[in-house]
Amino acid sequence: MNKLNGWQRIWVVIAIMWAVFVLLGAISFAPDSPARLSPERANLLVKYPSFTKGFQPERIKDEHINPKDLVPIEEYERDLARFRELNNKIDSYPHDLAMCVLFSLFVWALPLIAIYLLGMGAAWIRAGFRR
Repeated sequence: MNKLNGWQRIWVVIAIMWAVFVLLGAISFAPDSPARLSPERANLLVKYPSFTKGFQPERIKDEHINPKDLVPIEEYERDLARFRELNNKIDSYPHDLAMCVLFSLFVWALPLIAIYLLGMGAAWIRAGFRR
């Protein structure tokens, strides 16, 4: 660390400060974890056991329907759409989290590399004028 000049030390401090801001942004934009989504999904499964995998609504016969279990079709369709959305979020979580981490690294590194290269270019030009 003692071999860094003043400008490089400023760059290191800026890199650390920028990392804090990017980390806070990444945390706020990170996808919901399956642990947070699972209780809502479980509640929908309790309400509609038919949402389990392998359910085929076309195979239901009228004698299997309990009138007490009937809900308005709008509510059922809304809940089914939410259940599918939760399943998709849970299934895609590892990929979404990896993309969030990679994007955060990109957002952190790209400006730092650009600033460092700009500084090296300015030092090179300045050295050329000194000769």
